[in-house]
Amino acid sequence: MTEDVLFRFLIVGGVAVVAGVAALITRRGTSLVRRTVEIPGYGPGIYLFTSSTCSSCGAMAARLSGRNSTTVVSYEEHGPSFPREVARVPALASLDGTGRGWIAYGVIGRRRIDRWLRDP
Repeated sequence: MTEDVLFRFLIVGGVAVVAGVAALITRRGTSLVRRTVEIPGYGPGIYLFTSSTCSSCGAMAARLSGRNSTTVVSYEEHGPSFPREVARVPALASLDGTGRGWIAYGVIGRRRIDRWLRDP
């Protein structure tokens, strides 16, 4: 009886560990934090870096619709001049006149976008 309870406890504990690791790996793909970045050659503005093969770029573009100040930079259209500082897409960047600012990856909520753009 005691061995059966211990065995069940170990099984439940193992399943919990596997679920926790899977959650961490899945969450790692979406970075909802801003990181400092310097992208030479880009002037002041808000940039959305995308690609035609990106499955979530459309959702991010929809969240930015209606903002006249957003410039969409597609990997396919810019090819060799696409900034190497952009690690993955979708990426939202706010840059100053020197090309310095912040960048965030993934699909970001509208309220977070508004807050980040108000507080560069």
